[in-house]
Amino acid sequence: MGKVAKTIWNALREGEVRKPTGWLTGYVTTLSLLTFAFEIYLNIMGTLEPYVHSMLFMSIMVALAFILRSPSKNTKGISWLDIALSISMVCLAIYIVSDRERLLTRLPLVDELTALDICFGFLTVTAILEITRRILGIGMILPVLGMLIYIFIGHWVQGSFYHRYIDWLTFLDQIIYTINGVAGVPMRVAATYVFIFVTLGAFLEKSGGGDFFYKLSMGIAGGQVGGPAKVAIVSSGAFGMISGSPTSDVATTGSFTIPLMIRMGYSRITAAAIETVAGTGGAVMPPVMGTAAFLMVEFTGIPYKDIIIGAAIPACLYYLTEFIQVHFHSQKLGILGIPKNQRPTVWDAFKDRGEFVIPLSLLVYLIISGLTPALAGIICLAITIPMSWIRKDSRMNLRQIINCIVTAVARLAPVVAACAAAGLFVGGLSITGLSSKFITLVNVFTAGIPLLAVVLSAFVLLVLGLGMPVPIVYVISASLVAPPLIELGMSIFQVHLFIVFYCALAAITPPEAAAAFTAAGIAEADPMKVGWQSCKYAIGGYLVPFIFIFNKGLLLQGTWLEIVYAIATATMGLFCLSVALEGYFRGTLTIVNRLSIAIGGLLFLVPWKSINMFGLVIGGIPIMYHLGRHRVATVVAKQKKSE
Repeated sequence: MGKVAKTIWNALREGEVRKPTGWLTGYVTTLSLLTFAFEIYLNIMGTLEPYVHSMLFMSIMVALAFILRSPSKNTKGISWLDIALSISMVCLAIYIVSDRERLLTRLPLVDELTALDICFGFLTVTAILEITRRILGIGMILPVLGMLIYIFIGHWVQGSFYHRYIDWLTFLDQIIYTINGVAGVPMRVAATYVFIFVTLGAFLEKSGGGDFFYKLSMGIAGGQVGGPAKVAIVSSGAFGMISGSPTSDVATTGSFTIPLMIRMGYSRITAAAIETVAGTGGAVMPPVMGTAAFLMVEFTGIPYKDIIIGAAIPACLYYLTEFIQVHFHSQKLGILGIPKNQRPTVWDAFKDRGEFVIPLSLLVYLIISGLTPALAGIICLAITIPMSWIRKDSRMNLRQIINCIVTAVARLAPVVAACAAAGLFVGGLSITGLSSKFITLVNVFTAGIPLLAVVLSAFVLLVLGLGMPVPIVYVISASLVAPPLIELGMSIFQVHLFIVFYCALAAITPPEAAAAFTAAGIAEADPMKVGWQSCKYAIGGYLVPFIFIFNKGLLLQGTWLEIVYAIATATMGLFCLSVALEGYFRGTLTIVNRLSIAIGGLLFLVPWKSINMFGLVIGGIPIMYHLGRHRVATVVAKQKKSE
């Protein structure tokens, strides 16, 4: 029995990234370049129906993924089955184009599916399930399989979760041949915004943009107390804005920040946790905010510039809590800044790679000006390539440009797999009516009390995020979690930004903390200990969404007085909690003082002014006491030194 279970487990586990050889290299390069040209053309001047665009993009990307991902960790080489699956997905793209007019004008569930429709429909579902397993593994494939099983057996379920009988033809018609399934919002976002920004990130990294971020952060924070850790926070946050993926950001920037922190005296667990939280925060930090922000635009209709403006303060508070804890932890350990002769200055960063300020500043300006994120990204991409020609060591030739495009397409594979799987899952929610049943379920469990509903939603989001990428968690949550909260009177913006934050936090929350496990691998530390330590440093991320969902001032909505008061109380509350968690402020804190400061910090976060005053007293007194005692000790030390 144990061997059978192990065999099933290994069969469901993900494969590994692999490099094609021989003629397959040309095959992958050709498809990548065609996809790049196709996407750039459509985003600048072309027009294509959303259904056709999404299906073409999905089929080509999945075709590439079958070559770039092995079916298991033990598989060597590319088999003929992999090639056959890849070519079959290219055939699907050709079929969509050749029969485009009929597919767009047919009436779903009225006009019958042809034999080829059914054949390609089954092929698409099978291919999506297999590529999801290869790339995302058991954490993603099981929920999708669970939804598929529910679709076909739900008519046998008694009670609230009963739904009408759904046959295979109805399923294929709705999931594959309409925009309610695989070709829905997630795939459209992946085919537009996400493709452009992942490509931009690949070009920035290749042309030296990552080096600029690192040197700039070294110049800004490297000389301070805890300089190595603060460099990790600044550089990872900056790079994460572009990558938008917590795991890939940790893998990229953590490869040099984690060893640096360990060398300077931080424990392996602490170094990995600091990098985990910093890298994860990039997914909520404007101006890019990763894939979930683009999905939020499509789901809510809120302009992108309004989203990044509203998310700015919450994102800064997320990093503030980590920065404060790192500062006092470094003081406690006596870790000073990086020696001056071992770190570049801000001037060095601008002197060596200062040209990268232009595309990044232009990106922010164009988005704020109202240009679509995709077009703004294309303009910055067009500038980044010639920017690399300024310096000889970063100059990109034609081969390097092609390699960047192939790299970007390869990085998109997990996103496309997640979006395709999300299409199956969300399509299932729609045709079974499960999302409306979830609203009733939440109302029953929480008795209509907003705070209980928000707490339950946060828990559901963290559970949904176990082992899943941020985009798919958001898509599922936007259909399941958002409606009950909106029904309780919270605004669409508040609810969806809450979801974005908790989708990102799932990457650092045990037991399936993907970003924490990646950092632990680099640091050679215990993954679970890194995950729990990351939760401590990310306390701001867990609490800030609860603040802004009940206080719009934190989202820069309301009068100036309301906005300033909301920011001030949130900052003071998070400062107190950070100090209490670290247990150090101008000296080691007693248990009583830590508890008092923590209670005061929590009272600051409550959206009632009278309670905030209690927080000022309870949390402020021990802080002022330790501050005064430190000053007295400093004066005494100076007097003794002078004597």
